[in-house]
Amino acid sequence: MHPPYQNILELVQHGIDKNSNFICATKTLEGWDFVKKSYFQEKIKQITLSLYDFNIKKGDKIAIHCDNSADWIMLDLAIMAMGAVTVPIYVTQSPEHTHYILNHANVKILFISHPRLMGIYANFIQNIRHIHIVTLYSDENNITQSLDDFCQKGKILLKNNPDLFNLLKNAVTPDDTATISYTSGTTGTPKGVVLTHKNLIHSVLAPTQKCFFSDNFNPKQDVVLSFLPLTHIFEHCVIYGYIYLSLPVYIISDATLIKQALEQVKPIHFTTVPRLLEKIYKSVHENITSQTGFSGKMARYAVSLIPTYHLNKKQNLWYWLIDKIVFRKIRASFGGKLQGITSGGAALSKDIMSFFNAIGIPTAQGYGLTETTAAITLYDKNNLLLGCAGKPLDNIDIQINHDGEILVSGHHIMQEYYNDPDNTKTVLKNGWFHTGDIGYMDKNGFLFITDRKKELIKLSTGKYIAPAPIEDSLIKYPAIEQALIIGDGEKFCTALIIITPEYYKYSQTDMVKIIQNYVDDVNKSLPSWEKIKRFHISHDPMTIENNELTPTFKKKRRIILANRADILVKLYQD
Repeated sequence: MHPPYQNILELVQHGIDKNSNFICATKTLEGWDFVKKSYFQEKIKQITLSLYDFNIKKGDKIAIHCDNSADWIMLDLAIMAMGAVTVPIYVTQSPEHTHYILNHANVKILFISHPRLMGIYANFIQNIRHIHIVTLYSDENNITQSLDDFCQKGKILLKNNPDLFNLLKNAVTPDDTATISYTSGTTGTPKGVVLTHKNLIHSVLAPTQKCFFSDNFNPKQDVVLSFLPLTHIFEHCVIYGYIYLSLPVYIISDATLIKQALEQVKPIHFTTVPRLLEKIYKSVHENITSQTGFSGKMARYAVSLIPTYHLNKKQNLWYWLIDKIVFRKIRASFGGKLQGITSGGAALSKDIMSFFNAIGIPTAQGYGLTETTAAITLYDKNNLLLGCAGKPLDNIDIQINHDGEILVSGHHIMQEYYNDPDNTKTVLKNGWFHTGDIGYMDKNGFLFITDRKKELIKLSTGKYIAPAPIEDSLIKYPAIEQALIIGDGEKFCTALIIITPEYYKYSQTDMVKIIQNYVDDVNKSLPSWEKIKRFHISHDPMTIENNELTPTFKKKRRIILANRADILVKLYQD
């Protein structure tokens, strides 16, 4: 099916034309920097024509290594309007992977937003002299150019040849490559996922009529919040969905500002990853535990009712009263106007989903990968199911392979891995993309994900274990920050437990007792071969910096186990 728009800029323009308010605002140290409609459009044209003057051709690769901001969006749209290809780079990407991406994609121009990011290039700056570097800040050295200076030629061209921008934009077709989005590399070297304008357009449009707020919003009054990395294909598509719907977007790049931003802007929606929701969940529980007096008793009683909360059903009068006394106050800390939270990037645990829905904030997940241009399934807001990844979006077909692997076909599927035919052939077979995820579909067409195919643990007894659900059960406890289930090739399961900093004050003996109680609680619901027989407690978290997490916070299991081989010895030494 041919998409309803020629290219992604044409889709975005649809929303801009209807937008009488600002397009987006970026959080700065001084407050919010608002980008008006006229500036947004003019800046995109200037950057596009500056790329043209620089002799950038259709298909040339341009990298964006920038913090989230309005500038990121304008750069991205300008690059694609030129017919060039955006290569986003995570601001948390390692220097080694950054160097690899620049060379592998044959990048011609590199945009950098901050001096701290420039520091990433210190050890290989001599090797990328062929790349023209443009900074979004003033840099007094001789190897970069400021964005303001870069745009001067575009300003002149725009004045002398005002029709050139539309000529360039209109030459971009649905089948032209829009972006090469590099995977975050859980198993090794990042792979460049080639996505066309057609891929992006379908992935932007498909969820817009199905998300929580789509039936009830006013673009003149309501706003949305964005804080996930725009480099991630999930938020990359989400941001253009917001603009298409003419919703003003408040953008923050520092996760520590989320609480403040929620209270200030009072959004109706935001997208997130489960990691943030887990932190909020723990924070609320710790706050309630510390409350004294009648209010504390009421809050604890209210939370104790959450397991009895029924999705999609009208609650009784007593629950309504508890909501007015307790849960309304919790919602107020989110701004008080949230119509829903959409989670993606990893599985949302049943406990977390149940908690947020019970306190009156509809929360559910979608499912997708970089290779599927973000979401291929999304929750049914009228029929939420715990642990469910939702139903297939329009123009998406899903089937379950004989081994349980989820296969996908449709307009959202990538073209290839850039310059990587071998890996492309591994995942694209007979028109179907092999996701590497294990799952099933129920009789009503809802998809459930059980684990990653490559991450299934096989015990020496022959039993298979999906580690993610067990890990999710562990991290719901306040003392556990992270968890990793271990056992591949062994007789039984063990766990690496990273405790939260608030519990560092406890002695090792006390921590062992606390964690043992948690483990015993989790083990109650597990079959014998999945039960955790031993665990190791650590204060050393898995992080992006130590290369144990990807930029999207996925665990690099192979690297974690290699880095912590001594723990394996201790856990299985007898």
